[in-house]
Amino acid sequence: MRMRTPALLHGPCQSQRLTESGGLKDPETMNLLITNDDGIYSPGILALARVAAKFGHVRIVAPDVEQSAMSAAITSTRPLSYRKTPLGEFEAFRVNGTPSDCVALGTHLWERVDVVLSGINLGPNVGNGIWHSGTVSAAPRACCSDAAASHSVRQ
Repeated sequence: MRMRTPALLHGPCQSQRLTESGGLKDPETMNLLITNDDGIYSPGILALARVAAKFGHVRIVAPDVEQSAMSAAITSTRPLSYRKTPLGEFEAFRVNGTPSDCVALGTHLWERVDVVLSGINLGPNVGNGIWHSGTVSAAPRACCSDAAASHSVRQ
């Protein structure tokens, strides 16, 4: 199984999270929200959380089941629920919704989110399939929430 690595996306919505030199703020004070489209128990999300923990405080909010190919879908026909879930050494929550739902809920429930990471994806996000990826679509949702965003890309 080949997993992809995350890459940070910068845009105008993240400017207040950057230092004057263009780097991210002090890692000790950064809050990093992690999600994916493969589900809370995917091995990629725990691997990403362990690396991200070197850069700040990590919270995981991810779908309770696989949500691949959900693109930027949101849940509007039923109430969302979330449940605290043991996942390694991290504060983690599983949500009965899409990756976009997870980002919206995670940024709403946490006082401040500086960076959103999405991945590590189990499958490839290449070609026209990238438009359907829930992992990739979590990044623009993070921009709507005013947090720096990342998604898994092939390098």
